[in-house]
Amino acid sequence: MTDFDAICQQLRTLKAAGLADTDSYRRLSDLALQNAPDWLMTKIMDDAVREGMLPPPMGIDTNGERVWRLEDIAAHFGLSPAEARRSLEAFQLEQGDVATINPASIHRMH
Repeated sequence: MTDFDAICQQLRTLKAAGLADTDSYRRLSDLALQNAPDWLMTKIMDDAVREGMLPPPMGIDTNGERVWRLEDIAAHFGLSPAEARRSLEAFQLEQGDVATINPASIHRMH
């Protein structure tokens, strides 16, 4: 059993116990995403873009990972760039740093 499988089993147990709306469940869900296989993360991101939950990525990095510009995300959610930056900073305080990428290493998608 992989770490991801074990985490998913814990999530199912918490949900069955009626604990899906707890901080523990949310933290475990975050951990599941961090341990999810690449194919699943690709599907999740594809679905998020297709359903309008995220704007289309502006490119891919040298590892084939999708990248977004903060300005594009701000516009998608109706935020100013300053609001988006503050939100990102708050996220980083809670979740840790978000990777920044050298723009020269990005392969534009459109």
